[in-house]
Formats: sequence, structure tokens, C-alpha cells
Amino acid sequence: MYWNNFKTNTKKVGFIHKKSLGQNFLKDPNVLRKIVSIISPRESDKIIEIGPGQGALTGYLENSAGSILTIEKDMELGFYIKKNFNVDVLVMDALDVCWSKINGKFNKIVGNLPYNIATTLIWDIAANSIGVEKMVFTVQKEVAEKIGAKVGEKKYGALSVWIQSFCDIRLEFQINPGSFFPRPKVMSQVIVLTPKKIFLDKKTKTGLLKTLRICFSSPRKQLKNLLKCYWNEEVEEVFKRQKLSENMRPNMLSCEDYLELSKAIF
Repeated sequence: MYWNNFKTNTKKVGFIHKKSLGQNFLKDPNVLRKIVSIISPRESDKIIEIGPGQGALTGYLENSAGSILTIEKDMELGFYIKKNFNVDVLVMDALDVCWSKINGKFNKIVGNLPYNIATTLIWDIAANSIGVEKMVFTVQKEVAEKIGAKVGEKKYGALSVWIQSFCDIRLEFQINPGSFFPRPKVMSQVIVLTPKKIFLDKKTKTGLLKTLRICFSSPRKQLKNLLKCYWNEEVEEVFKRQKLSENMRPNMLSCEDYLELSKAIF
């Protein structure tokens, strides 16, 4: 229906690509359809789309979702989206959004995220995703692999632990550079984040953040060296309870291990 009528050739819109904003517009209709099928928009959905660009994904969503709020930093593109699509537009940097305030107001967050802010943005959103049902993002393949890395894997690090502490991760399909305009130099990948039904208060989040910074400041060091200034009876009890060894390296601990450890230290 709408699939066949919507134009996705971004080069005809007339905007100049702004490299400083990390703009790479997704233009492949087959890829867009696959992303929409993962989002599974419904009439009851209230969706936030980050970085709509020239509206390639917006066009597929606007007739299926109940409401859409787009967040676009580029004022020119923001005006274009407002004029051509039946959606709300917030012209601002997504990094400046107070994501904790969207709780209960939107149930899905989606977007083709600029490579230069994707890691910071997902880090923030994941920790403030209460009330959100699903998040579907297109990011650099390397970032997707770090987010979805499992315990013990080389790419498993602070980013993996933090986001997986709040969300279940599913890596979807990869996207070739030719599906974008302008063409990026790297592969991209679609990821799905499903928030866990847990609540961590501000103190717990802060403690977890500090613990990750301590442990992953030197990821090749053993925990006994990294934690020697923080060792106490509670830490020792966590090691026993979680069946951890002082000789382990940071990438050998699970999200639950780090959460328990952070409570013992802070």
C-alpha cells in the first residue's frame, strides 16, 4: 500500500549532507521494510523517532503508529519533516533530551542513529527506559557487537555491562554502506533493546557506573589489582557468593556480578 507510493531517493530532496552531524540517510526501501517489520508499529503505539533525516523511515511509520514524535537536531530537516509528515517534531539534539521524563508517554523508540553519538545516546536511553516496550536502532556494526557482546568475549566491556543491565539485546541484520546516502565507510547493524522489568535507583546506577569505570580502566588487569583500594568484607562476600576469583579479569563478570559488587563498594 503505502510502501509502493513512498519515495526514498534522498538525493532528490535537495538537502546538503552535514558531515558534522554524522548524517548518513538510509535510502534502501527493502532495508526500511525490514526495519519496520521489526518495529511492528500498531495504532496504539506512541513512537519516538530519533534523527528522522529526510523521513525515509517516518514515511513508513506515520500511517501505522498512533502518534510519532521525531527528534531532529538539523533545523532545516526538522521543518521539512513537519511540513511533509503528520508527526510532531522536536528540533533539538537528542543528547540533550531528559529521557527519564518520557516514562509512560512513549512505548517505542527507534532511529538510524548518527555514528558519532550512538554510544552515548544508547547509554543514556537504556538507563532511563522504564515504560518503554522496545527500542530499535541502526548503529555502526562495531558498536552493535560491543553492546551485544557476551561475558568472556573480547568486545565485552563497560558498554556491554551497562546496557545489558537494563535491557535484553538482540542483534538483527547488517546493512551494507550502499544502502545509505552518502555512503559510510563502515557496515551498520540493526539492534533491538527490550527493557528489563527492573528499577535501579539513582544511587545504585551511580555505584554501578563508578564500579565499571574502576574495573574497565585497565581491562587486562586482574580484579585483585583493580579493586585493592576498595576491598572490604562485603566485597569478599560478593566474590564468595557469586563464585568469583580475584584472578579474573573484568570481562569475566556478568551484569549481576557487577551490580552486586557495586552495592558492596558504594
